[in-house]
Amino acid sequence: MSLDRSKTLFPYPNYVRRLNFSFLAPELTDDILVRFDSCKRLERLLLPGSNKVTEDGLKRILTVGRGLYTLDMSEIPAVTDSVLEYVANHCPKLHTLYLTGCSTITDGSVVKLAANCPGLKRIKLGQCSLLTDRSILALTKNCPHLMEIDVTNCNLMTNTAIQSVFKTLPQVRDINMTLFANLTDQAFSFIPIGPPASSNIRFDQLRVLNLTSCVLITDETLARIIPAASRLRNLTLTKCDRITDAIFAMAQLPKLRRIGLVKCANITDHGIYAMLVSQIVPQTLERVHLSYCVHLSDTAVAALVSQCSKLTHLSVTGVPAFMSHRYQKFCRTPPSEFTAHQREVFCVFSGKGVRELRQYMQEHPTVPSSTLSSIQRSYRIMGSTVASMVAGGQHSSAILAHLGFTLRETENHIQNLAAHNAAAVATTSDVATAAGTENDGEPTAILYAPSADNSEDLPNIEALSTSVADPSIQQRQENEALELEQQMEEMDQEFDYAEMMMEQH
Repeated sequence: MSLDRSKTLFPYPNYVRRLNFSFLAPELTDDILVRFDSCKRLERLLLPGSNKVTEDGLKRILTVGRGLYTLDMSEIPAVTDSVLEYVANHCPKLHTLYLTGCSTITDGSVVKLAANCPGLKRIKLGQCSLLTDRSILALTKNCPHLMEIDVTNCNLMTNTAIQSVFKTLPQVRDINMTLFANLTDQAFSFIPIGPPASSNIRFDQLRVLNLTSCVLITDETLARIIPAASRLRNLTLTKCDRITDAIFAMAQLPKLRRIGLVKCANITDHGIYAMLVSQIVPQTLERVHLSYCVHLSDTAVAALVSQCSKLTHLSVTGVPAFMSHRYQKFCRTPPSEFTAHQREVFCVFSGKGVRELRQYMQEHPTVPSSTLSSIQRSYRIMGSTVASMVAGGQHSSAILAHLGFTLRETENHIQNLAAHNAAAVATTSDVATAAGTENDGEPTAILYAPSADNSEDLPNIEALSTSVADPSIQQRQENEALELEQQMEEMDQEFDYAEMMMEQH
C-alpha cells in the first residue's frame, strides 16, 4: 500500500537524492519506477539488470535528470539509441554513466551524448559490440575530464581509439580493455622507449590498467607503457600469452599493489627473479595472480613470497609445482560450485595462509640458500645492464634481444650452480639428496630435502592425469575456475575504487 502524495506531511520527493534498485532489479517494472518521477532533485540513479523496464519507463524517470550526476543502466535490454539520446538531452550534468551490456546502442547516440555531456568523468561501454572508434574519438574530443573508460569486448574498435585515449586524456586513471581483440603494440608506438626523464609523455594519474585477453600485445607494449605510468597500482595481463619474462619492467613501478598474470604461459622463473631485483616492488605488492603459469617453480614463488612482506593474496591454481599436498594444506577452501578437477588444482593463499606458506617455505627451502643468493646476484647484474640500455635510448628490439641472451646465459649459470650444490650436498648428507630409480635403472637426484611424510612432497598424480585426459574439458574447467576466481576479487577491487575516489577529494 502506498500513501497518496497529497496526504503526506513533508514533500518527501524533494529530499530524495539517491535511488539504488540494484537488489530489486529482477522485479523492477515501469509501474514501480514511475512512482519516483516526482523526485526532481535526484542525483544518483542505479538500475543495473532491470530487464523488465521498457523504453517508456526509462524515459519517464529520466525526466528528473537535470541534476543527475550518476546513472547506471548496465544490462538493461530496453536501453536503445533512443533512450541514450534521451539521456543526452535531459541529463547535462552527468559525470558517471554505466552502459555495460547495452548491446544495441550505436555510435550516433554516443556521439550525441559526448556533445551534450562534456562533464563526463566515467563511462563503461563494455560489451557494446556495435560501437566503433567513432564513439571513443567523440568522447575524448568533447569530454576532457574523463578518468575511467571501459571498452571490454568492443571488437569493432581499433588501435586508433586507444591511441586517442592515451594521447588526449593524460589524466585518465582507469582503463579496461579486456577482450579488446584488435589491440596491438602499434597502439602505443607513439610512446618512446626509454627512461621517464627522456620523454614528456606521462600518464601520472593512471592507476588501473586491464589488458586481459589482449592476445596480440607483446613485451614491447610493457616497455613503452610502464616507464610512462609510474603510479600504476593494478596491472592485469591475464591471458596475454605473448608476454614473456620482460615483466621485469614492473620493477619500475613503486606503487604497484596487484599483478594479474593468469595464463601467461611464457612467463618463467626468470621474470619473477628479475622483477624482485628491485628494492621497490617487493615492498608494495599485495596481490599476485599466477594461476596456470605452468613454467614457474616453487623456488621462484618462494622468493616472491619471502621478499614481498605485504603480500596478502597469491593464486597459483593449475601450477604443477604447487599440486602438492605440502603446499595445498595452506590454501583456501575451494568454492563449493567447483568440479572435482577444479578442486584438485585449486591453489589460492590469502591472509593467514600466505603467512603460513612463507614460514613453511623459509623452513623447507627447495634449493640451498647459496644457490638462491647466486641467482639473485645474476639478476641484479642483468637488471643493471638492461637499465643502462634503456637509459641509453636503445631500441626495444635490441634490449629484448640482449635480455633473451642474458636469460639464456643466466639459466646455464643457475643450472651449473644447482648441479654443483647438488653434488656437494650428496657427498656430505644423506638427507638433502635421495637416490631414485627410473624405469631404465638410472639414479635420479632430488634437490630438496623430503619432509617426514614423503607423500606430501609428491605431486597430486590424480590431478595431473585428469588435467591431460581431455584437453577440451580441461580448457573449459580452467575458464570456469578463472571466472570464479575473478568474482572472488570483485569485493577487493571495490575497496580499491573507493580508495581512488577518496584520493580525488
